[in-house]
Amino acid sequence: MALADPALRPVLTFPVRPEFRFAAHHATGANLGALLGLSRAAVLRCTLTGGTTAALAELNNLSAATISHHTGVLRNAGLITTHRHANTANHLITPLGLRLLDQCHTTPTHPTNTPPVP
Repeated sequence: MALADPALRPVLTFPVRPEFRFAAHHATGANLGALLGLSRAAVLRCTLTGGTTAALAELNNLSAATISHHTGVLRNAGLITTHRHANTANHLITPLGLRLLDQCHTTPTHPTNTPPVP
């Protein structure tokens, strides 16, 4: 079923496949770290559930400026999207980013092995 309002911009939504939701059955992710660098790979994994620049900085123990640089590179590669609202940027992984995580057999966890902050 499709709903359309000509006054609004079109929006495409897609469900996240269950196997990408913090599955523990994947291998370590050394391949992804080798491809992107360990910090950028960790930032990509953290965007599975979405997060602001400040939240990603806290989760990865990096500065907001470093996160902004990493998210810019990931966004330009088509691996994440960024939605801005006022002075907040929220970053979310794209289907291409999900496929990269799957192909590199990486565990989508945070680098410190701590659960995400709600």
